[in-house]
Amino acid sequence: MECALGRLRLVHLLGLIGLAALWKTTRFVLGEVHPAEIGHVIVLGFLTLLRVTVLIALASLVWVPIGVAVGMRPRVASIVQPIAQFLAAFPANLLFPIASPASCC
Repeated sequence: MECALGRLRLVHLLGLIGLAALWKTTRFVLGEVHPAEIGHVIVLGFLTLLRVTVLIALASLVWVPIGVAVGMRPRVASIVQPIAQFLAAFPANLLFPIASPASCC
């Protein structure tokens, strides 16, 4: 029983610390930034979330059927798999200048 009571006190203490941190952060942000700007940032964040979600859905619609088709054909898989493993060794951001050449100029 004492262990459960100790955990409950710890949870309450951590909750109070979290609320205090949230309060101080809110006071700091509202003292430095106009609320309209905060709303603008939230809207832009949701637009980014929407873009990412749509692109993940589109990529899944394209690449999942291709992956299944390759996986169902051993001969094609033996050709594609080494290429895919080689390309997987490179980080995605290495391909950004290739994927969007206008952004590098």
